Amino acid sequence: MTAREIADVALALAAFRPGIFEQRDIALLRPPFASHGPQVSHRLLVDLFQVELLFQTTEAQPLLMSTQQYCTAQRGWLARRRAVDPRLLNSVCKALDSLGSDYEVEWRTDNGLVPVDVMLFLDCGRQVALRIDGAERFTSSQPRHMLGSARLLAQILEKHCPEVVSVPFFEWDALKSEEDRRQYIEQKISHPLHGS
Repeated sequence: MTAREIADVALALAAFRPGIFEQRDIALLRPPFASHGPQVSHRLLVDLFQVELLFQTTEAQPLLMSTQQYCTAQRGWLARRRAVDPRLLNSVCKALDSLGSDYEVEWRTDNGLVPVDVMLFLDCGRQVALRIDGAERFTSSQPRHMLGSARLLAQILEKHCPEVVSVPFFEWDALKSEEDRRQYIEQKISHPLHGS
């Protein structure tokens, strides 16, 4: 198998079979991946860093990569820009402002590795990560089905954040008034996808 094929298998298992495959299953791909050594591309390492983040534990040893590859991948991951629909982001922030919410755009989790579109800071130290899921995160053939890359990033975010809320474009765009959007955000925050 080529390094790309091994990476595709790891990414597919992580994105589409969550909960079925565990860290030890993904780690089985390490020996064939390691056999490709230094010729593994920077882009491929950055893609695989997502698998490392999803299955990461407190252990220092990376699952698939050498320590040097992991450091290279981490630097590339941190430099990568995330696509967020600016129109949708601005509209959601406007609703948050109307609620008097304290939030930060383009936040990172405590470990500094996982990007958060918007992090809400609520009373009593409660933090809620908002995923601003614009059309660019969904398939064009089935607009309500997330792309594998977006699904994987959502799973990583849910692993690293106690509470996560998704704001998909098709739900947001169906709301007609500012009041509807404000109520939508209030309802979403009271029922996060993950955590509490």
